Amino acid sequence: AAHSLCNPGLLALTCQAVANMVKGKSVDETYKLFNLGQGRALTREQNALKARHVVRCQEFTAYDPKRRDLICTRLSHDYYNIAFFDHDQESRIARGPPLGSIAGSILDWGVRSSLNIILLKVSESEVGYPFSVFGTVIARDEVDYKCLYLFRREKKDAQIIKSMDDMLILTDPPRGLVLLDEVFFEIDLKIERDGGATMDFSKGVISLIRARLPVDRQTMTVNLCSWLSSVDVLCEHVEQPVEATVGITSLKGPCNLGGVCVWADGNYEERIILYSSDSCLAVGGPVPLARRVVAVPMGKKLVIRLRGLTDESDYVAGLTKEGEEGEDVVITMGPSDEGSCVCSMGWGEVQVQVAWTGILKREEYKMDVVGDVSLLR
Repeated sequence: AAHSLCNPGLLALTCQAVANMVKGKSVDETYKLFNLGQGRALTREQNALKARHVVRCQEFTAYDPKRRDLICTRLSHDYYNIAFFDHDQESRIARGPPLGSIAGSILDWGVRSSLNIILLKVSESEVGYPFSVFGTVIARDEVDYKCLYLFRREKKDAQIIKSMDDMLILTDPPRGLVLLDEVFFEIDLKIERDGGATMDFSKGVISLIRARLPVDRQTMTVNLCSWLSSVDVLCEHVEQPVEATVGITSLKGPCNLGGVCVWADGNYEERIILYSSDSCLAVGGPVPLARRVVAVPMGKKLVIRLRGLTDESDYVAGLTKEGEEGEDVVITMGPSDEGSCVCSMGWGEVQVQVAWTGILKREEYKMDVVGDVSLLR
């Protein structure tokens, strides 16, 4: 009834009723109640887990006015139980060791597939432009299902989006995203309106499924259409990946570095923006890259383009095509190359460093199983 009427107020009552319905019921009554089929006995533990799963799902369920439906806004699934799953726990798995320290073939120690998040943008806004957005975008893979933050801003640090061409400024997850069968994206974005009021802007869960990857290109866009917006996540599928971590330091200034983008050689269309600015670097020191880590196919090199500012330059709109001459400095570095180089930018110099690490295979994630209940933990 709650779902049919799209009444959020009824949902809490419905879930509480379900929890009460299983209390004290016999095995046969419980099977009939949930249409679970006959022939196996449910233990009290299984009954309790199923009821708690329903209640947990209710905690994350809200009415989406755009879809005119009740949706679960955090990770949930028909095939596993979230009775005790901590949705806010961050992944504790660190990046892999230096590539040069790993013996053997990548087929023996490396993961099969990884994802680069090329961009995340608001492709449609019902509130117009500009607006200030904050909140979180979380990725979860099947290595441990834990939080890998791609975007994380408080209200006081909201990003201003001026047009539909603007992209959210992403951060690096603490480790590479591993694509086994599916990667989930949990989006919870809010906006600040005139007067300081906060409104839900985009909310829900979408996923990239390996079996649905296109065969004719390396990229795929997944979309969440919810609340007051439509949000696109553009992903690049990388096979036999290793990780390149980029560091850039201004050795002396003033330096006219206006932007940095990277891509695997021969794959310019999937370039990733690491840094963008419309002002020169006045002092020396590390360049504040928004992102530093990119997955690169084993055997490929990383191309790094440093964009030089001019009076008319605009970094995002003014990118030249690969091979064209311009104000840019282009550097190509691979795992076997020297990991550092120095180049001139304007009146200054910058040092570019790249460190290579492996993305190691992990033990298969094993859920706790209680009877026919598979628990995420």
